[in-house]
Amino acid sequence: MNESLNLLLVEDNPGDARLIREMVADVPDAQCGFAVAGSMREAVAALAANPVDAVLLDLSLPDSKGLQTLQRVRVSTMDIPVVVLTGLGDDSTALHAVQEGAQDYLVKGDFDGRSLLRSVRYAIERARAERVDRERRGLETALGAMDHLLAVIGHELRTPLTSLRLLSEYMLSDQNTAMTQWETHLTSINGEVLRMTDMVNNLLEAARLDSGVSQWNWGHVDLCAVCVNVLGLLRPLIDGTRQTLSADGVPPGTTMRGDPDAVRRLLVNLANNAIKHTRSGRIEIAAERNEAAGENLLRITVRDNGAGMSEDILARLGTAFAINSGVAGSSQSGGTGLGLAICKGIAAAHGGTVSVSSERGRGTLFCVTLRTDLEAPAQVPADLKILREAAA
Repeated sequence: MNESLNLLLVEDNPGDARLIREMVADVPDAQCGFAVAGSMREAVAALAANPVDAVLLDLSLPDSKGLQTLQRVRVSTMDIPVVVLTGLGDDSTALHAVQEGAQDYLVKGDFDGRSLLRSVRYAIERARAERVDRERRGLETALGAMDHLLAVIGHELRTPLTSLRLLSEYMLSDQNTAMTQWETHLTSINGEVLRMTDMVNNLLEAARLDSGVSQWNWGHVDLCAVCVNVLGLLRPLIDGTRQTLSADGVPPGTTMRGDPDAVRRLLVNLANNAIKHTRSGRIEIAAERNEAAGENLLRITVRDNGAGMSEDILARLGTAFAINSGVAGSSQSGGTGLGLAICKGIAAAHGGTVSVSSERGRGTLFCVTLRTDLEAPAQVPADLKILREAAA
């Protein structure tokens, strides 16, 4: 028995639509349900309301013409096969439609119910085969990328592990009788352990962001209170230095909807990065509201007047492990890049973005734009997957 089909017929000519349905009804054992849309607007609504197995599409509609019609349908039905219906003498457009993603085309008046159903079933099978092949290639790419990522992580961990091994062997050796050196070595060991712990924690945070299982504590965010906490955490890093850190540019009463801890992590990462690149000078956190396209937006900046960064560093900044993997060399910029990459994920969950501008010798400006009115976290886009990007 033939498999039951649910089809969407997008046809603005009632006579043609009735004829096609009658053709299919005349086919013995045909089990086929039809939904009919007479315009692109109706077609998009029908696709959103009910699943279908295939779309029969007339390219000439009252509100859409030619290949644009196919493109608009494909936006709503990336995995649903489309069979284009064309008029006589319109083979060229039909062939272009197949090149643009349609599975097949039929010329009106040149097919019957049996050939139409055969074309639809072939289209469904081709679409399934293409989807399986696409998923297979995606898995192969992901596996290859993960192998690369694991190699990079192994390289990043090998250096501190080597230091730990050498220091511990020295402390355990018979020749080491100078107990006064132990405090220095233990301090070095502690520093390396903290470095690896930070890397592992960032890897776990990146994995949670990528997988969509991050636990968000969504609620009211008082940005001034967050900044007070950030300054308290980071001030010990600049005590005794020629650096200053302030958040005077954040107006009192600046609030938003979001995760206070996540916003704090974002600002800590950006300000800490600025401290690392500013041997002497100032780091300033500021914020201002902006309404654009009907959305409530908050623009947060972290500015420093430090060494600045070159264009090759900027091009890969925020991509995990990119800087120390041969792009610019570890001598120019330490760290894994995971902190800034995580900032991108946090900003995306708050409906925003992170951008950076810098000039050598004049400093760096990080700009974070966040939605202030989200009642729940936004989904992190696929092209912002931190570990996938790092593995590419």
